[in-house]
Amino acid sequence: MTQLKNSEFNYHLAFSRNLGWLSEAEQSLLSSKKVAIAGMGGVGGQYAEVLARLGIQKFHISDFDEFEVQNFNRQNASGMKTLFCNQ
Repeated sequence: MTQLKNSEFNYHLAFSRNLGWLSEAEQSLLSSKKVAIAGMGGVGGQYAEVLARLGIQKFHISDFDEFEVQNFNRQNASGMKTLFCNQ
């Protein structure tokens, strides 16, 4: 097992388990890309999480909506404390 200091981040180690599903070249390509996501609602928020776990490091995110009670069933970050906050 590799020991890391709290302040260190090792991209290669963090995403090494993607290898086999992705080649090293494909993983490297993902690390250099920027992805735009319009909306952080139920779908956009899930996409952002999955893409970050795949190794995407740069995002441009735009959402002008606020959390509402109707969002609770599909948005991970929604709750009573986030009502009427920006998404």
